[in-house]
Amino acid sequence: MEAKLRCVMLVDDNPDDNYFHQRVIGKYDRSLKVISMESANEAMAFLKSNPHRENHPDLIFLDVNIPGMNGWEFLDAFNNLDAELRNKSVVVLLTTSDDQQISSREKPRKFLADFQSKPLTVNILQDLKAKYF
Repeated sequence: MEAKLRCVMLVDDNPDDNYFHQRVIGKYDRSLKVISMESANEAMAFLKSNPHRENHPDLIFLDVNIPGMNGWEFLDAFNNLDAELRNKSVVVLLTTSDDQQISSREKPRKFLADFQSKPLTVNILQDLKAKYF
């Protein structure tokens, strides 16, 4: 069965980035549901409390530098979720950093599918959909 892209979660403490990325996602496909979270703790709580709901995110865009639980800590917590729940989502690190440390640091995180530079674009969405959905 082919995975479908129905719901996208944005995890970024910057409301302006979330707003802009929501607009890009809407431009790409207006039928996609978008869930915006301004903290990784909030996003993790949502994932844990909604394991079987239709609005479970198929794709999660995660910022690295978030106050409180940062992106790396979110990935560690994501690793501890039930396997069925983990397998429902593709996690993409979305960052402003061009630092090669990001690339080398992401490799041990097996549930991190990809990383992209901000801002999110329609082309990035098209590429991710072709690759994972």
